[in-house]
Amino acid sequence: MDRYAAESLTIMRSIREPFELADMEPVDVTDCLAEALNGFTIEPGIIVVERYQPDLPPVMASPENLCEALNHIIDNALEAMGGKGQLWLSTRRRLDGLVEVVIADDGPGIPTVHQTHLFQRGFTTKPDQGGLGLWWTRVYVSQLGGQMKLHSTPGQGTVVSIRLPAVQEAPS
Repeated sequence: MDRYAAESLTIMRSIREPFELADMEPVDVTDCLAEALNGFTIEPGIIVVERYQPDLPPVMASPENLCEALNHIIDNALEAMGGKGQLWLSTRRRLDGLVEVVIADDGPGIPTVHQTHLFQRGFTTKPDQGGLGLWWTRVYVSQLGGQMKLHSTPGQGTVVSIRLPAVQEAPS
């Protein structure tokens, strides 16, 4: 009973968390992406390619939550790749001024039948998981005023893009 209560409390916190935007500050997305990647042990068969645009403006976010959001995407990519392939991580400033983080892999891709459900709370293709990671990430990015897009071609890999508004410099 105690275990179920603890698990329920954890789920409730994870559902509520993206709606709590406290502790927001200017965050360097490149630092967050590197920190999220450093939380993983990369298998020898995986090549990680990092391309970060220098001097990106910061975005307003909770550093911990943004790193966790990027962690969910990297985790899904690494798991899908099955220990071999390439993982690309990049950051850039788009022409429209948004700061973009792209995480791409050359894994098996996501079956078309699952793609429309990926961001639904509780949806998962992994029977031993809760199905909150991508849903939470999309809700959190949306709360920051950003967008999250996913493109996947079965047999060719997946690309996830997160676009966030840059912190505007105060006029001097």
